[in-house]
Amino acid sequence: MVDLRIRHQTTYRYRQAVNLGPHRLIKRPRESRDLRLLSNTVTLSPDATVTWAYDVAGNAVATVTFGASTDRLVVESVSRVELSAEAYPVSPSPPAPSRSRSSTPMTGGRTSAP
Repeated sequence: MVDLRIRHQTTYRYRQAVNLGPHRLIKRPRESRDLRLLSNTVTLSPDATVTWAYDVAGNAVATVTFGASTDRLVVESVSRVELSAEAYPVSPSPPAPSRSRSSTPMTGGRTSAP
């Protein structure tokens, strides 16, 4: 098993202060058979109200609303995950060559003109 720390940060800068509308963020890794989420934090600047819900695909979606105007928006997500998938390649040796059923070359694709 591999323990990974994933950090993603996006910074938006504006020429002047703007009023930010509601944002939808998908910043949390989705758990699966091979990936277990150990921790996740999402940090926003400026401060915002965050509500979480799941979409139909099972993604955790944050809906974010801001109260004040700003000339900069910073979104940071830090996650710790445990990965239990086998490292690629899964097969320790290359596959054996397959045997052809026929040694006659194919000459398809031609049709006669009407």
